[in-house]
Amino acid sequence: RSDFAARMAGINLVAGRIVRPGTIRTAWGTEICGTGDLEPGTDAVAQCRPSAVSVFTTIPHGSPRNVVPVSIAEMEVHGETVRIRADTQPDGGTGLAADVTATAVADLEMEPGATAYFVVKAQEVQLYPAGAVSG
Repeated sequence: RSDFAARMAGINLVAGRIVRPGTIRTAWGTEICGTGDLEPGTDAVAQCRPSAVSVFTTIPHGSPRNVVPVSIAEMEVHGETVRIRADTQPDGGTGLAADVTATAVADLEMEPGATAYFVVKAQEVQLYPAGAVSG
């Protein structure tokens, strides 16, 4: 239900308003597509797991609907997984996170300050009314 709780639970949250069925627009103009039956004009939150986020160093072209340019803020090792965390969202929300392998981090030459593109398929994003997010 909060940015802090989402970070502790390892969930990405992006706030916005439904602009058409299955799509929210953030306060800074980014559109995120997902699943959820919400009416246009509804304040909403897009939620996805960091394991559903792919990381690219160039703008990808393909079927994923959600491509978000980010600046890498930090990387945390969790066993065989590295959590790449982006800078804080423009509205002050917790930076988005992606879970990848250490090999991927090395291949992509990821480090804090690098620019990347976080990509998520729309089917991996759930849209909820603001205040009704579940873990």
